[in-house]
Amino acid sequence: MRRVTWVYIARCGDGTLYTGVTTDLHRRLAQHSAGRGARYTRGRGGVRLRYCEAAATRGQALRREAAIKRLPRARKLRLANPPGIRPGRPADLPFIHRTIAALDLDPERVAHEQFFVAVEGRARIGFVRIKPYARCFELGSLAVLPRWRGRGRGARLARFVIARFPTRRVWITTDLVGFFVPLGFREAVPPADLRRKLAGITHQVHRTGIVAMVASKAHPGLPHRRPSPKIMGT
Repeated sequence: MRRVTWVYIARCGDGTLYTGVTTDLHRRLAQHSAGRGARYTRGRGGVRLRYCEAAATRGQALRREAAIKRLPRARKLRLANPPGIRPGRPADLPFIHRTIAALDLDPERVAHEQFFVAVEGRARIGFVRIKPYARCFELGSLAVLPRWRGRGRGARLARFVIARFPTRRVWITTDLVGFFVPLGFREAVPPADLRRKLAGITHQVHRTGIVAMVASKAHPGLPHRRPSPKIMGT
């Protein structure tokens, strides 16, 4: 199965910054903190994630890593994830599976490293993922628990992933068109991977009203190189 590759900035216990590449943010950060990660982070008092963004391929991720490493420290410090959103962990999977089943979301190929989880204190309140396909990626499984809705948390999760998406085009499949239009999405003819998904939903699950939508990525930090059309899936 294709996986998302992440470029990340970690803050070490001594205040220095480390930039790296991984397919599993939670696992890699745990390795750093345990002294089993990169040589640079060993003996520096553990690490905490400061920033991350997704790349479509490992090659693109390595080029982004190199570009970030060339930045002065002051510019690196401008790159930061918002509070209350963290990478998914294996321990989150029971919560994710329960919520997906309760809200009738996409249960296919769920893996913790695709997800970001929204938290309030120690409570999990929602999540979102970047789901990889052979030739495109999808913003998927956006969920906020009912008691936490109406406070903009769903839009905040969506914007978080849009800004860090691995390609310029951000695809979704949804029946909540009115929610996604203010976030910059419009209905569009999807790539082949998503056409097959929509056909399966219609014919196997017998759900209707689900459409493909697309938005343009708005990146908060460094400018992106133009991705290959093959990676974009268009």
